[in-house]
Amino acid sequence: VTAAQAVVTYGTSKESDVDQVIATGNVVITRSGADQATGDRAVYTPATGKLVLTGGTVTLTRGAHTVQGTRLDYD
Repeated sequence: VTAAQAVVTYGTSKESDVDQVIATGNVVITRSGADQATGDRAVYTPATGKLVLTGGTVTLTRGAHTVQGTRLDYD
């Protein structure tokens, strides 16, 4: 998560065990330099390596290409 209004982590009682990371509010995810995704809410699950980005408009930009929708599953 590059930017968000709030980020909350959920896990067990052990500090190093994180089950989920949830980011809300103008979430920006940057990966591989040129890849960027934006949305209202992101849920990352470390155990599966899966990121789900949702919102009114979710945008994925890869270089000069952009796609929009309401949900993005990224792994």
